[in-house]
Amino acid sequence: MYLVVAWGAVEVGATVLPLAGAPDWAPRLVLAIAAAGFPAALVLAWVYDLRPGTGPAAERVDPRVGLGQAAVVAAASVVGLAIPVFIFLDRGTPVTDPAAGAPVPALVAPGRTVAVLPFRSAANAPDDAYFAAGITDELVAALASFEGLRILNREAAVRLIEAGALPQDVGRRLGAGFLLEGAVRRAGNTIRVSAALTRTQTGEVAWSGDFDRNLTVEDLFDVQEEVARAVAAELNARLAPARSARLGRAPTRDLVAFDHFLRGSFELQRRTPASVTRAVAEFRAAAELDPGFTAALARESYAYGIFIDWDWTFPGATPAELLTRATRLADEALARDTTSAEAWLATAYGQLLSDRADPAGSLMAFERALALDPADAETLHQYGQTLTSLGRYNEAATAYHGALALDPTRAMTLVPLAAMSHRMGDTVQARRWIDSAVAVGPEVPYAWSYRANLRNGAGDHRGALDDARRALSIDPSYAIPARAAIAVAERGLGREDAASLEMGRALSSLPAPDRPGATDALYLGGALVSLGRHEEALALLARVTPAAWMWFYLQHPDFDPIRSEPRFRAIEEASDPRPPGP
Repeated sequence: MYLVVAWGAVEVGATVLPLAGAPDWAPRLVLAIAAAGFPAALVLAWVYDLRPGTGPAAERVDPRVGLGQAAVVAAASVVGLAIPVFIFLDRGTPVTDPAAGAPVPALVAPGRTVAVLPFRSAANAPDDAYFAAGITDELVAALASFEGLRILNREAAVRLIEAGALPQDVGRRLGAGFLLEGAVRRAGNTIRVSAALTRTQTGEVAWSGDFDRNLTVEDLFDVQEEVARAVAAELNARLAPARSARLGRAPTRDLVAFDHFLRGSFELQRRTPASVTRAVAEFRAAAELDPGFTAALARESYAYGIFIDWDWTFPGATPAELLTRATRLADEALARDTTSAEAWLATAYGQLLSDRADPAGSLMAFERALALDPADAETLHQYGQTLTSLGRYNEAATAYHGALALDPTRAMTLVPLAAMSHRMGDTVQARRWIDSAVAVGPEVPYAWSYRANLRNGAGDHRGALDDARRALSIDPSYAIPARAAIAVAERGLGREDAASLEMGRALSSLPAPDRPGATDALYLGGALVSLGRHEEALALLARVTPAAWMWFYLQHPDFDPIRSEPRFRAIEEASDPRPPGP
């Protein structure tokens, strides 16, 4: 009975206390008290022999204490008193700032982990970079078909190399036991692919091979299968039965269509409005050459979804028209191949964007995509985002960790982990996550902006100012999060005029003042609250379209000063995607 009641108290405390504005150590205190009371509860239960249908009865007390009973009580006492000590010792753990390129810790034993470097264009032709990158990505997908291997995709290696790491150090930095690298050379109607598997600790080449083939899609996929099987054999990995039918299967027979597809995938990964627009054109060209090219249809659909999700403007189309295109393409891709993970991802993304107020409807499609390709970091990340917006934090964290296992340098996956910890009142853990995001993604402005927000909340206004200015220096095209953080920092430093000026700049950056987005509302609304401009904050929040992400953002501690306001509660309830309680 005590454990049930204590567990309930801990759960309620962890949920309610952060929302009530209690200090971040308050939920820990509830846990410590519950743990410390357990030995007393056990002793009383033993002495008074409480059972169903009985009450305290002193005559049943046996003064003789058995050795086993004493051991149980002593052990419970040690555990119950030790837990509070460890809880509060953990509070004092210092948070280091790993912004200077700290190594990413390995998540599994490195002996079964392979970091894949981007294959080089042997001719050093810049125009061939997309082709070599595409071959690398397809090889990663082939390696992911083998059980027991952890394959780190090329994007993780690219980020470290761009940050100054030497290629031979990438494997060690990522916690990988092996490094796979190679080169691709096209000459006329032939192609040569060279690959080598190296042990990161010794530099010893464990396997290498050169493959000369005709320049056809079928031969390209044959080479990828041969390389994947050779690497798997070296590491004693077996092909997953569910993936055997797809290994080495070419998505199209048209080499020109495949070339367009590789160009589009290369542009899609750059994630800017201009590059994704170019990606759309390449995917469309691929599908026009081969109408049965399922992956090209699915990726064009996904590219449209990125425009909608990020509120970018697509040339000649409204968001509603883009969503119609995305849905039609995803449906067509799925009708052509129900076993395509790409088609299921496009379907899931389209469903998510079609009904942002109820993202739960997209979960089945995300889960189907992951069942077909459990090693796709993008799908895992988007699945985690959907679960986060529904308040299902434990499941979301599992998905995010899965994405990080494939690419430990995904800063934009570390940011929501920090956000979830922040919402749950654990500011220490939130700071650890965001420090990691800044360390592995120093080029990601959003990570710096979110850390500025956290620092403002902790009273470190000078540090927040530095982080926000760093975000603006990287990319000022989306300045609202950074400018809002600067406004709060300036006010915290006692510079009211500067704070007001910066807040005005942030508000004037709104692309649609009459219909702000949820992310804009988080930063602008939170900053207005921090500046004491509560009425403006409530008016801004009221103009946001109710949606699941809006509900998640409203849990931010910045809104605690207005949380009890009836208008705020109404906005929160309108956005809540969770089913009503009994």
